[in-house]
Amino acid sequence: MTAQDRDHPSAFPSEDAKQKLAQSYAQLKLATGIDRAVWSRYFRGKRSPTLRQCQQAAVALELDAIDFVAALLERVAAQSSPGDADLVRGID
Repeated sequence: MTAQDRDHPSAFPSEDAKQKLAQSYAQLKLATGIDRAVWSRYFRGKRSPTLRQCQQAAVALELDAIDFVAALLERVAAQSSPGDADLVRGID
């Protein structure tokens, strides 16, 4: 990620970040050490990671921290939409 990329919001999140955060919870746990249940809560918007957790996860996934946060926010928005299967089934 270059400084020039940071100047263009449309460059975020990168496809690499999207792909890495599209991994299963088990894969994310192996890569970052963050428990699967915690990832689930992050993605459903039930819990927000701290800045330190974002930095650590970004490093573990070999992503720029800003790119990581942008991809996380995009996935949260996608998963917390009204049509989300987990919400329809009432899974906590």
